[in-house]
Amino acid sequence: FLMAGRIWRKEHESMNPSCLVSMAHAGGGDVMVWGMFSWHTLGPLVPIGHRLNATAYLSIVSDHVHPFMTIMYPSSDGSFQQDNAPCHKA
Repeated sequence: FLMAGRIWRKEHESMNPSCLVSMAHAGGGDVMVWGMFSWHTLGPLVPIGHRLNATAYLSIVSDHVHPFMTIMYPSSDGSFQQDNAPCHKA
């Protein structure tokens, strides 16, 4: 998702090998995805093939958020929050 994630660890675990993941970098590209989650389940993970602007964001909301919210909260008692990224403010 276009939301910065946080990792919570206890102070003594900060460099514990069981908390670290090693990575091997290969030459190549990158992948940008947009995603959402609820208390109940994970929502769709949408690949973004270009820079995310307001138009693309509104398309994601229309195509993915609305159907997800309708299925997960048929009584319309759910709420959607976003992280105030510039493209979300349009």
